[in-house]
Amino acid sequence: MVRTLEKMILGILIIAIFGISSAVIAGLGDDRSLEMQADSNNVQQISLEQAKVIAFDLGDGTITEAFLTTENGVLIYEIEIVNGDLETEVRIDAQGGQVLMIENGNNRAGQEGSEEESYEEIDIPITGSALEKASSVALKYIGEGKVTDTEIGDEEGYYEIEITLDNGREVDVHLDENFNVLSQEWEDGDEDE
Repeated sequence: MVRTLEKMILGILIIAIFGISSAVIAGLGDDRSLEMQADSNNVQQISLEQAKVIAFDLGDGTITEAFLTTENGVLIYEIEIVNGDLETEVRIDAQGGQVLMIENGNNRAGQEGSEEESYEEIDIPITGSALEKASSVALKYIGEGKVTDTEIGDEEGYYEIEITLDNGREVDVHLDENFNVLSQEWEDGDEDE
């Protein structure tokens, strides 16, 4: 009876270990498929460690979560930094290390006496060669004006270029990650695609 019980316990342990191992291997497979996707696109991808360094420079505290994901076909590192009650989420373009978004918020959601998690999104301007390319495309599309503001990771597109026309009117041009125009939105609320 005791030996039968020991065999049953041993069998259960083997099944549990096998199940956990399978889940870990499956999880690793997902990360590897993302890495292989970046390699197959011939993309110069930064490492997770490089992304952590970039994020840590933006938010003081302890990195509690960091992973590679895709959003609208774009590889992105999501990194969470906690410092006391402040939680900062940083999203970094895996292709070149450009910061796409920073959100600061209260990480006490769910604790007694706390309010819901609140975030303040910080607009990240476009920089470097991406700024030059996005500005050029947007200005050519509109036909006149001057670039007065830019943003990465806008909800309407990967890039947003604000152009002030010669008559003072403003228009936002939304571009995808390949600098294709998605839409335009005039200051009076009219939106054309």
